[in-house]
This record gives sequence, structure tokens and C-alpha cells, in this order.
Amino acid sequence: MSSSLEKEADELLAQFQDVKPDTSYLLNEKRINALEACDHGVLASMDDELVKDSEPLYTMITDQGENAFNKIQDEHGRDVYICATKHAALWVYANDSTADKPASLEIGVMSANGGQASSTIVDALWDQKDHIIIGSLALGIGAVVGKQITAALTKKAAEAAEIVAAGLARDDAYKILSAARKNGDPGKIKSAIQRLGDARKTVDKLWMKNIPKGGMGEKIMQLATKYPKFSGFLGGTIVSIVMTIAFEIIWHYINKDLFISARIYNWDTRAWEIDDWYHDNGILVGDVAFEKKQIPAAVKTQPTPWGDRLGTWKSVKFVEYSFQNSFTILDGIGIALRARSVDGKNGIAMGYLCSFTKSNQLIIRESYPGSIKDFYWDNNNWPSERPTKVECETDGGDGGRIKVTASTNALNGAKEGKYDFVVNIGNPGRKVEGR
Repeated sequence: MSSSLEKEADELLAQFQDVKPDTSYLLNEKRINALEACDHGVLASMDDELVKDSEPLYTMITDQGENAFNKIQDEHGRDVYICATKHAALWVYANDSTADKPASLEIGVMSANGGQASSTIVDALWDQKDHIIIGSLALGIGAVVGKQITAALTKKAAEAAEIVAAGLARDDAYKILSAARKNGDPGKIKSAIQRLGDARKTVDKLWMKNIPKGGMGEKIMQLATKYPKFSGFLGGTIVSIVMTIAFEIIWHYINKDLFISARIYNWDTRAWEIDDWYHDNGILVGDVAFEKKQIPAAVKTQPTPWGDRLGTWKSVKFVEYSFQNSFTILDGIGIALRARSVDGKNGIAMGYLCSFTKSNQLIIRESYPGSIKDFYWDNNNWPSERPTKVECETDGGDGGRIKVTASTNALNGAKEGKYDFVVNIGNPGRKVEGR
């Protein structure tokens, strides 16, 4: 096999890993209390406020480019570029590369009334400081558009759907290249590289089409033309960010009737992993393949550019799976997920059944069934009543027992057929140590 072909494949696969963002969420006391109480009314209201708070940020960045950002020093002495209004802020800062770690960027978006902030860290593929700064600003736009400005994206839902489709095609191309590289067949590797190249061109075309006009956009385009890695990094990261939430926006464009959005928060002191699933007339939105997902134990008080002026915010990790029904004519959807603590000591099985003819059902059990399918079909596991909240207990990482709750926004008649399935592993309100 040609060593240059191997090298090219390895570099492309390494870049794919680099553009996968690592996102943590910061929640204020009001949102944490709502999660603890399983109060979906308050959560929905705060989600609306989050969008309202964040929209002006998007307008400022679009209109003013880099002039929308001020350089400040936070309470930890870090140089932070921040765009802020009375109720919201978007911040970015760059970490230079070291002997052990590549340069990285952190992008955060905060809504005071929404009680939530996201903090995304990604590796940069270049070391030039000015490029990192401009990249941060461009990525800030991607973070706003992708994570917070649901209303703005809704107006361009067709474009959001196009970005998701391109992102899925890009991800598939990387998987095909990875398999070809392991197989070692030069012909398959060459074909996979070509396929990936075509997919990335489509991604680049889409994200470049959506950057703001004016001086900032021109600078980004100049760098994208001069530095291919810069283009690939921005395109890959922005599309990855958009894909995490865009399914909520394009549901109007999908001819399906019922949707289940399962979100699992980890408030335990150990990491947990969702390692298997089963569906009854369901698929993952976009018909993507199921992937195991680990939920790190990230319950810490977190430093923020606004310090403690808005009270204490806690950092938490969660994973999310979005499901839709396969057949839509008078057909419901059922799903089940299996989770285990990473130390292998404890397991949890959970399920959600959405029916056309009856109220929905929820299930949560301290169990690690060998077959999640058998667990789902065992009627003894499902409660006879149909409450909006169910719970169980399991051993916690600190040695005591912890509560595990599962709740939903509605048992029937949800707006646009979208049902939320929120699971808390542990107590959201428990006291945590700072870092």
C-alpha cells in the first residue's frame, strides 16, 4: 500500500476527531429546582426565555462582526472575548498549544432568564494566535446559531435540514474511510478519501453561505481560502453544533406524527453510559445508527466570565436521543434505553411508550437486563397507573442511595406530537464542591 495514501487517510481521520465538540451545560438554581421537581411547565417557559435572551446576540454579531466583542479579563485572569446584552452573553477564549495539548477554543453562551449556558471546547488545528481569535469569533456565530437561536434557524428550516443532511453524509464518509483503513485495501481507501472529499466540500459550501456579511465575513473567507485546515475545522465544528439541535427545528419537514426526545442528566459522582436500546415502531431521528454514549460525572460549580453576580451555576453533562415513529398511520412509538455506571456496579433500565389510543407510559427500574428488548416487552415492568413522573433508587458513587427520576411533559396531546422524556440520575439539588 502507498504510504502517502495511508498518511492521507490517517490525517483525515485525526481531523474528524478534532472537530468533535465537548459541551458542558451550566444551570442556575431555578432551572435545577425545576429539573428536581420535574416541572416541565417551568422548563418550557425558561426555554422560551433562553431564545428571547439570545436572539439579540445573533443580531449584534451579524451586524457588527468582531466589533460586537469586547476583550476583558475574567476573575481567573483569562483574556476573554465577550459579546453581551443585559440578559445574555456569548464568550470565547483561546488556549495556546502546549507540549501535551493542541490549541483549543472555548465558546460559551449564557441566558440569565433561561437559566442555562453551554460551554463548548474544541481543539484548534492551527497555532497562529490571530487566526485563533478570528476563528473564535466565527465559531461564536456557529455556537449562537447552532445552540441557542432556535427562532432564527426556524425561519431557515430548509437550510437547517440541508446542513443536517450534509453533516450525516460527512459522518458516514468518515466511518467508511475508517473501515477501509482498517481493511487495508488501497482501492477502497482511495475511493473512501474521494467520497469524504466530496462530502466535506458540501459542508464547507453550506456553512460559508451562512456567515455574516461585511469585514468579519471577508476575513473568515480569506483565512478559509489560505488555510484548508481552518476551513475544515470551522465547517466541521459548526455543522456538528448545528446537528445537535437542528432536528428539533426540522421536525416540520419530516412526515412523522410522534417524537420522543430523551435527555438523561448525570448528577452522580460517577460516569454512566447508555449502552443499548430497543424500539417498537421507532427509529432515531434522521435514521442514524444508535451509538453508545457516556455521561461524565461533571457536577461542579463552574467559573464563568460573569463570576458569581448571577448566583451559583452548576455544570452538568447529559446525553440526548431523539426518536420518531417509523409508521405513522394510527401507530405509536415505544423506546427503551439501558444504562450502567462505568464501574459496572449498577444499572438502570428506562422506557417510554407513546400510544395513539391511550395515555403514555413511563418506566424506570434499577436493573441491568441482559436483553433490553425483553425488558420492554415484559408487562410486569410497566406501572399499572400512568403518572407523568416515575422513580427508583440505585447505589450512588459516594456509597449512599440516590434517586433516579423519569418524567414527561405530557401523557397525550403534546404540541406537534413532541414528548420530552427527562431522566435524572441522582439529585440535581445536591451540594457539590467547586473546582
